[in-house]
Amino acid sequence: MEPEISTAQEMEFDPNSVLSSIDSNETANPNSKRIRYNLENKAKVLYFHKQGKSINKCAKHYSIDRRLISRWIKLEPTILSTKLKRKKYGDSLIQWIMENRIKGVCLSGTVIKIKAAEFYHQYYVLTNQSNVEFKSSNGWFTNFCK
Repeated sequence: MEPEISTAQEMEFDPNSVLSSIDSNETANPNSKRIRYNLENKAKVLYFHKQGKSINKCAKHYSIDRRLISRWIKLEPTILSTKLKRKKYGDSLIQWIMENRIKGVCLSGTVIKIKAAEFYHQYYVLTNQSNVEFKSSNGWFTNFCK
């Protein structure tokens, strides 16, 4: 007695539907968006892990994929040695904006971009700490406002 072999038609199986789902580039959850974590968040997760917590506990606590945390652990020396770029002039720019808002001055994006270039020049070009030209573009302004 040999077992009966079912055909694809009998099982109501469509091989094209399987292939189309394999070939598609859609993510598992189409509503999910990529999240960018800053150095502060990465450092918190790494510190939590150094306290003896497992990668899975870190992932659950911070709601981050465990593979991402594992990658951060491998890159820990690089992550922790990275300096925040342009921190000084950014802080000064924020302070200048707050002072002007308190005074009731209306600041446009153009004015803020010009002042940012001045602060950058003051902190980095005059002190020879950077040879990179600062471009206060619309993209920079959008990210600064976030």
